[in-house]
Amino acid sequence: MNTAINEIKNDYLSSNFSDFTGASHYLLPAIAIPQAFENIFNAFRPISVKEYKEKIIPLESSSVDYLVEKYQRIKNLYNIDKPVLINDFKAVAAAIEKKQQYEDFEPLAKLATKEYPDTLLGNYYLGRFYEETGDPKKAMKIYQSAYILKEAAGITKNHVLELSDKIKADFGY
Repeated sequence: MNTAINEIKNDYLSSNFSDFTGASHYLLPAIAIPQAFENIFNAFRPISVKEYKEKIIPLESSSVDYLVEKYQRIKNLYNIDKPVLINDFKAVAAAIEKKQQYEDFEPLAKLATKEYPDTLLGNYYLGRFYEETGDPKKAMKIYQSAYILKEAAGITKNHVLELSDKIKADFGY
């Protein structure tokens, strides 16, 4: 039966087979039901270290596209408009840094501004975009404009001001 189910090609069908050897028929529900719930809500979880290493880092396409698709999948599967978690923004930003795909900071900034408009998250990522793509003056101004917004994701007002001051000192603006 498991083989027949695995042969079905459908984006909305996910199956998992576990062979509970050694478990009595009394113990099987206590093992199988929690495991089934974990599998059902697997897509709903934040990006894990495993997902980061196995799915996001090897991607040839944009890490931001992966993030958008992940939350679209949640919307399609569970009919819930779940806001993008701060942890997931941080994971995608780390992937952008690691893969040196700095142009991806711009769409990440737009998404962060849409999801968390009152925080400095969007401005920080947009500043990173301009800083890494050769427009430090614009990055400095964006970092400075982030000062009035709320802190988020461990990015503080002092940090963005330090980045702004560093650019000012390096380029003499």
